[in-house]
Amino acid sequence: MDESGFAVGTSQSSRVLVNIREDSSWKVISGRQEWITAIECVSAIGVAIPPLVIFKAKHTNSAWIPQDTPLDWRFSTS
Repeated sequence: MDESGFAVGTSQSSRVLVNIREDSSWKVISGRQEWITAIECVSAIGVAIPPLVIFKAKHTNSAWIPQDTPLDWRFSTS
């Protein structure tokens, strides 16, 4: 099992998920960022279960989830 944190860059019209382990062209402005947690689990023989993505909010907003997201992924809030 692994837990990954992703910074959410904000702009006037959209939100962008950025992997904190990779270089990117996005610039995070101090005090204007949020974090998303993704939990992934893969067995020793390589079998994976769908990830759980956790947003900091009271309710999940469907606008946060891309339309091409696999149907078996799970989303929650905390």
